[in-house]
Amino acid sequence: MSIIRATSLIVLLLGWLLQLPVLAADDKAIVLDEGLAASADVLPVTVAAEKTFKVADFRFGEYVVVSSKLGMAKGYSGGWINPFEHAENEQKFSFVMKGAGPETASVTAVQRFESGPLKRYEVLPGISVGVDPLSGAKDSLVASIKLDGEPATAWKLQLNVRRNVAGAAEKARASSLSDGMREIEIRNVSSQAPDSSEQAMPARGYEFRESDRPIAALQYFGGDYPTSKKHLVVYLRNDLDPRAKLLLATAMTAILQSKLNATLN
Repeated sequence: MSIIRATSLIVLLLGWLLQLPVLAADDKAIVLDEGLAASADVLPVTVAAEKTFKVADFRFGEYVVVSSKLGMAKGYSGGWINPFEHAENEQKFSFVMKGAGPETASVTAVQRFESGPLKRYEVLPGISVGVDPLSGAKDSLVASIKLDGEPATAWKLQLNVRRNVAGAAEKARASSLSDGMREIEIRNVSSQAPDSSEQAMPARGYEFRESDRPIAALQYFGGDYPTSKKHLVVYLRNDLDPRAKLLLATAMTAILQSKLNATLN
């Protein structure tokens, strides 16, 4: 982890500690579309174990990671003066997920991170500096998902995230799950209702919509502290076919792993 990210994380942790009494008394949940809320299976996520060079052992409902591999983060960190430090990292991971039936889904993913000053200018030949050193970070996740028995064409998951200092707030933009024919849009959702007062640290998640119809949602953050694995929840429409559920569950697991990776890069 770069010095600037470590400093930013310390600042954020101090802020979270000051809010702990409030957060403990007020568990938050993302606001769901009414149609999805009325027809979704609600599946709390647990992390049974974490092992070196393995994807976290996420479990919810009948869905479980049966094998996995997590590569080491590789990247670049530079800056002649600490406030101008800039870092770029890449991490790869793969896993196989199983649902209620015999079918499995295989995932290969690449996640790229950029943190520190996001704009750089050359001030002398070969020397560049950044501005707004606490402007935050951005990361992109690209994953290929293959279901048993499907043709060679794989589903592609793409999640592009921009966050501020140490992830106190973040937004995903231009994100989707697609096989080239069908496209499922991934949208930001939170515990912040549009007409309610602002929350200091809202729960955050993503809603999955196909043809403008919400079919699933994931809560990946419960509004407590940065590395918490509590209050993770998957919502799946109960009228989806088993293969669609497996696809969505697998995509959500890849996103959950990407959130863990982001706290360490």
